[in-house]
Amino acid sequence: MCGIAGFFNASRSYDRNALLRMLGTMPHRGPDDEGVWADPQGRCLLGHRRLSIIDTSAAGHQPMAGADGRWVISFNGELYNYLDLRPRLEAEGLRFRGRTDTEVLLAALAHWGTAGLAKLDGMFAFAAYDTQSGELLLARDPFGEKPLYYCALPGGGLAFASELQALETLPGFDGEASLDAIAELLMFQYIGAPRTIYRGVQKVPPGHWLRIRPDAAPELRRYFEFDATAEPQDARPLQVLADEAEELLLRSLRRRLIADVPLGAFLSGGVDSSTVCALVRHRLKQPLSTFSIGFQGEADSEHGAAQRIATHLGTVHHEQVLNPSVGEFLLGIGGVLDEPNADSSCLPTYLLAKFARQHVTVALSGDGGD
Repeated sequence: MCGIAGFFNASRSYDRNALLRMLGTMPHRGPDDEGVWADPQGRCLLGHRRLSIIDTSAAGHQPMAGADGRWVISFNGELYNYLDLRPRLEAEGLRFRGRTDTEVLLAALAHWGTAGLAKLDGMFAFAAYDTQSGELLLARDPFGEKPLYYCALPGGGLAFASELQALETLPGFDGEASLDAIAELLMFQYIGAPRTIYRGVQKVPPGHWLRIRPDAAPELRRYFEFDATAEPQDARPLQVLADEAEELLLRSLRRRLIADVPLGAFLSGGVDSSTVCALVRHRLKQPLSTFSIGFQGEADSEHGAAQRIATHLGTVHHEQVLNPSVGEFLLGIGGVLDEPNADSSCLPTYLLAKFARQHVTVALSGDGGD
């Protein structure tokens, strides 16, 4: 998880110091590095907070410029198929300086343009600036795993960030709540894109890109479509379908296990997390650290089941049994969640991630939330 922020075509009051204030609200997203890039012509400012996962050297510093200097990017996420895309791009004559997926994404944008987004397998949100045309491209992964907010600025221009609290630092920020968003929250228990809790802020919808030009209206396009089969049922035997599903899971896991930092997995003892851990240990034959939490006095606490699964699989298991104060947690969760939601699982998930971070940087789970 990294953090991105920036300004486009903004007035002078939205300067480097304003961008640093935005980045300063997100140290948890990027504890390893921080960077700012400014367009020499004053048209764009990009900021980044980095959590190093692939190629932890200075070669992964962001914002990052492409080999020819035309494109500059601030990227939050991970491309799982970057090792497949890199040789395809090299065959087209593109050259790379480091080993990061960020550099592969830059090359893909330079070579394929927005058509390259459909070739990506990953979770991402990014801002890429074309120094030649003066255009800014914002984009978000197909299922919206990584967040990306934006708002118009008083007097013209646009600001964007990974978190709402970063935008709240802006001079003249309009913090009026959206009545439509509140109604949606009460009905569906969350606020869907492009709406946010604030009237003047929007989310880039999942599977979309947004292009902003200096002298034209913003252009929002969907690049991802779910192509469901026309056949209502698959007539193949159940065992064949089960084997195919297992191979798809294994391919997905192999790609997600690529990291240059310690990696583990959340384990609740349920079907999803147990399946993930079993495939890593027994099919991929890799060592694995697993993490679970429990709650004192709770008959349905999952940590006992997780311990039994961990023993069966032979993982290096870590567990923590807690008696948290829900009231204190609710007072502090507003600084972690971007906007209100009614998913009570955010409490155990937050506590589990906080515990696992003492040992690993990346964790597999059955959940795709940022």
